[in-house]
Amino acid sequence: MKQNTKKWIVLAMAGVMALMTLSGCSKAEKEKKETAMGRYTEEEIKLAKGAGYLMDLQQMADGTLRIISMDTSSGEYQVYSSDDGEDWKQGEFPVNVNSEELRPNGGELYLNMAPDGEIMARETCYDDTTMAASNYYHLIGTDGTVTDLTVSVPGSEKDGNEVNGVMFSDSGKLYVTDYHNVLYEVDKTTGTIVKTFDGGGGGIRVSTVTGSQCVLVTDSQVLCYDLESGEPEKPDKVLTDQVLKSMGDKNNSYGGFPAVLFEKGRDGGLFYGCADGVYYHADGGSVCEQIINGQLTSLANPTLGISKMFQLEDGSFLIAGLENGETSKLFRYTYDEKTPAVPDKELTVYSLEDHSYLRQAISLFQKAHPDTFVNLEVGVTGEDGVTREDALRTLNTNILAGKGPDVMIMDGMPIDNYIQKDMLMDITDIVQKIKKSDGMFEYVTDAYKTDGKLYAVPAKFYVPMIEGDGDTVMKSAGSLTDLADRVETLQASNPGGNILQSMSAEELLKELFYADSANWGQKDGSISEDAVRDFLTQADRIYNTRTQEETGGSAYVSNFTTDSARDTLTQYIMGLVTGEGKIGFGTLGAMVNFATVTSAQEQMEQAELEYALLDSGNKKSFVPSVIVGISSGTKQEDLAGSFVETVLGSDTGTQGDYVFSANKKAFDTVKKMQWNANGADEIGGIAITSEEGVLIEFAIKKPSQKDMDRLTSLLESLDSPCINDAAIQDPVMEQGASYLRGEQSLEDAVSNIMQKINLYLDE
Repeated sequence: MKQNTKKWIVLAMAGVMALMTLSGCSKAEKEKKETAMGRYTEEEIKLAKGAGYLMDLQQMADGTLRIISMDTSSGEYQVYSSDDGEDWKQGEFPVNVNSEELRPNGGELYLNMAPDGEIMARETCYDDTTMAASNYYHLIGTDGTVTDLTVSVPGSEKDGNEVNGVMFSDSGKLYVTDYHNVLYEVDKTTGTIVKTFDGGGGGIRVSTVTGSQCVLVTDSQVLCYDLESGEPEKPDKVLTDQVLKSMGDKNNSYGGFPAVLFEKGRDGGLFYGCADGVYYHADGGSVCEQIINGQLTSLANPTLGISKMFQLEDGSFLIAGLENGETSKLFRYTYDEKTPAVPDKELTVYSLEDHSYLRQAISLFQKAHPDTFVNLEVGVTGEDGVTREDALRTLNTNILAGKGPDVMIMDGMPIDNYIQKDMLMDITDIVQKIKKSDGMFEYVTDAYKTDGKLYAVPAKFYVPMIEGDGDTVMKSAGSLTDLADRVETLQASNPGGNILQSMSAEELLKELFYADSANWGQKDGSISEDAVRDFLTQADRIYNTRTQEETGGSAYVSNFTTDSARDTLTQYIMGLVTGEGKIGFGTLGAMVNFATVTSAQEQMEQAELEYALLDSGNKKSFVPSVIVGISSGTKQEDLAGSFVETVLGSDTGTQGDYVFSANKKAFDTVKKMQWNANGADEIGGIAITSEEGVLIEFAIKKPSQKDMDRLTSLLESLDSPCINDAAIQDPVMEQGASYLRGEQSLEDAVSNIMQKINLYLDE
């Protein structure tokens, strides 16, 4: 791709001049704080009217841009072109790509364009029984000639390996990648493989073609190959270290797109883009320079999967992607020498653990407040040996020293203690404002209401639920004792059979904790020892009905903000479908997973499955998530308040994970997004294999209006949050698991738990 090398020379000279100027400053001038100027700013480019899903973006040989998009409502493909990414004009394909000729098997069609205008059409079909993919290829020339190709990658017949990506080089050569990210050059006439780029046989995380080379990222290095010779270039440790650091443990961004994109510079250097921003590395250079800070742009949004990156003639960048897996986005990044290199303001947000929803909120807030940098401080990263106790001790020390954060995400933290010590501001007015505009579930917003004021408010929530036959649900959902009674009854009538889907001791305790712990608190703020004893007693009764030993049970890991560890109901009800279980319970938080619950009912019509809240005692509990509060020590009350509005607002509530939002407008919007995406009743499917090796498939269908009304009614009946404090949950999980496995007595477990909890509460 073309690159403006003059800009880099100008910027470098500007840096030299700045150093020369500073060296001649007077003492007074040196002491005067100067604001460094110049950074890339983001602008979202509107796509052409009628353009839907952005399937491909290509910079053509003449420098123009061309987009292939698919109208999500009609399913038809269109092509648009633009000189600068501003004014898009609809064009025509060389052939009618919407005809049945290019997908005679009724499969999904993927289109990729070469810089000279050639198009590779790939029809992908899936076997109804095995779900194995088969591809059919048609190369469309610029003159409308269609050449059918047969492309076969190694392992396609034996292991089911298939092509899953198509790309073209600047010279128009055709390349494909397989399921293992191995890259192949393909002869456009015969479909045979000409060259293979396999990274030396190691695991490949990302592979791409840019300019006259291809770039492969393996587990241990970044490899660049010359496309003509097929020979690897000398490994570059600086580039490798920075790229692997940027990727972390992620091979993909949201939606399955690569975690990093590469763009070859004309001077031999290499650009790469990722969630951290855009970096430049000169060939053989000693550093990778971050030229665009992702934290100040939409690139940091965890729901944005980036798919294409180009540098234009003027030195600006275009980056295309897909937001929330469904909305195409195109951004231009232009260097503005009059914009401060670092925003004027800084807002500090603290969270014990990282959280994708929080990062979504930060990205949206950053976009609306370009003059503010949001500094996210994560207490426990898992990388430095810092424990939750260490992190909270450091946080409290900083708060007392006047160096605390402006905003706190309170998941896993002792919220009541912070309220009692006047460490949180009253945010009632902010919540009332959102209630007036969007509506909110009051039982969620009022979870930590104290003396009529709101100091910490959850943005999201999950709910403990149970599914099984009608009689089981009716007799199990009232208390843990009722649940244990029913599980034992089912076991007695089904000796040797499985009653529950396989669960480790830690997994079982966690699900029961979410359902029961809301009943443990006493008026004086202590935890009831009798409640803890009964909890372990009933958990042990349920645990002892298992017919299989634990496989791979792991030590408990405290994670109050890891959403993937929460939405577990669908995992535990699969045994109902395969016949390997009689009852399933867990937490439900995503609308699409509720569809799995109702679809399981339809699949098991003869079993007459029912679902209900997993109640315990007098409380109908829920699991709060992303609990936001403002530090009373903040000096930026208005800015912090605006951030809280973003966290609790409908825009953030409709992003990404689709976990139940406390914001009613967001809740209703997600329902419409999930059920009306394509107008079809079926929104997905599940294929699972029973222990006997029988493949069981069933469609995931939209819940009926009756089920949706019932879900809303169930959610409206909730009244109490489960215990949020990790310092209480952790000893219950650790000591409880030891008791369930027979490593200590009930009384020893209760004694150890209460000793740790009381010591903590007395601090």
